[in-house]
Amino acid sequence: MGETVSSEIHLALRFDAEWWPNPSLKVNTVQTHRDVINQHGDVWWGKFGRGISDSKFEHIKNQINQGIPTYAYLFENSPFDGAFVAQVKDIANDYFDTKSDLIPSYYRREARGYDIFFKFDLFSRHDRFKLFDDLVLVSNPTKRSLENAFRGATALFYVKNNNLNAGSK
Repeated sequence: MGETVSSEIHLALRFDAEWWPNPSLKVNTVQTHRDVINQHGDVWWGKFGRGISDSKFEHIKNQINQGIPTYAYLFENSPFDGAFVAQVKDIANDYFDTKSDLIPSYYRREARGYDIFFKFDLFSRHDRFKLFDDLVLVSNPTKRSLENAFRGATALFYVKNNNLNAGSK
């Protein structure tokens, strides 16, 4: 087992609220993931693009293994303004480490090329602006640092929660 976690980190992820996997099918990202949870109890959320460093992966995996509540704060890309919180139950950096039927079918094929997956068993809707008040970047722990970082194109951020109740509402 890994070393003891010294400082908790959580994840903030941006995602598209709706996606067109093909011209005749539009899906709601959160609802399709909730459907998998309703059917199987858990879902893997795959992040498109680059994965995370081995050290961050091990840090988060150790947090989860030590029973430290670890959260993913999910923010819809514009023009939507939804925000959700999910407790991360597991993390994988290889598609073949996931149980693929826990990945929504609309992107299961593409997910084979993804480098990072997060397992959730519940999503709860939260106020986007309250989360921006409560969360700060690990790399810049100042008020509104996450909101300011959203001005760029990055889709995954490491965050700390300044309000200990924000993840457990």
